[in-house]
Amino acid sequence: MARLFFCGIEPGPPRPYRLALSPGPGKLKTVIVDNDTLCITFTPGDTDTAVVTFSGIGLAIGDTPQEEFVKTQQGAVHAQFFVIDKARSWYNATAPDIVSHLTPLLPRYRKVVTLGNSMGGFGAAYFAFRLPNCRAAISFVPQFSVRRALVPKERRWREYRTKIGAWTVQHAMEQANDDPELLLFFGAQEPRDLEHLTLFQRHATKRTSIFVLEETRHGAARYLKQHGQLRPLLDTVILRDEGAEGVERLLKHHDVPHTFWTGSAASQQ
Repeated sequence: MARLFFCGIEPGPPRPYRLALSPGPGKLKTVIVDNDTLCITFTPGDTDTAVVTFSGIGLAIGDTPQEEFVKTQQGAVHAQFFVIDKARSWYNATAPDIVSHLTPLLPRYRKVVTLGNSMGGFGAAYFAFRLPNCRAAISFVPQFSVRRALVPKERRWREYRTKIGAWTVQHAMEQANDDPELLLFFGAQEPRDLEHLTLFQRHATKRTSIFVLEETRHGAARYLKQHGQLRPLLDTVILRDEGAEGVERLLKHHDVPHTFWTGSAASQQ
């Protein structure tokens, strides 16, 4: 029988955080933890920023290589902590461990950004409120929740949702505050995501912005990459701190059909 590998290594008992000689920016340096439910790896960078990237159901970030999310257009590389919830529990089985492992390691960076797609997008939003120095979350097609009581119309991912025992993480906006900026990206052509979009709007902070890309479904990151705008968008937020206004300028400049909603504008209505 073929053995399964996660995080590039075979699953085994928990391993302590260990330092290794750095092979250079963008090269795997450290396995922080690897057990039956959680894997976190660290890749060094050459900027003062760390990107905490959360994998999706496929234990990856959609079909985009994880290094795509930390390289800048100029060739620099941000440090990356790559988080895999092996249980696919929407962090109900792993949230306390993720926080305890990452909290001591992130204060060394001037800025932390969370990022993820689908289930990972949920994690990017949820942990943005819980990790030190987090300035922004970039969340592609996130679920607001997968608990049936909160999203009764959601029918996807049933094989994983039914295995969640204790719902310690109810939804992505628990204990939300205005400290990090949240940038959420949805596809207008995926009606199953609209229930989640509406709930994010209902629970939005003043610094929540939602971009709805008109020509895609549950593949917003892929769509942006295909149109040459993924890395410019990431640089706009992570490297230049231009936030939602910068993303809006970028999408308009490149004629990307979309709508733009902000929590700050909604709160003034």
